[in-house]
Amino acid sequence: MARTLLTKRRLRAIVEALDARLAGEIDIIDEPDSPEIHDYEAARDWAEDELCRRESAQSS
Repeated sequence: MARTLLTKRRLRAIVEALDARLAGEIDIIDEPDSPEIHDYEAARDWAEDELCRRESAQSS
């Protein structure tokens, strides 16, 4: 499996998509093994933290 580089642009897209999902702007059919809301929240928090960390490192 090829590794995909998570660029700042991709991290921003992830944050935006998860924001939309959490706001109910994206309709997803949940199945029994689908992620739960706290999974989306945790993923969004991680992506935003990683983006902030990278931007801080770049400005230092």
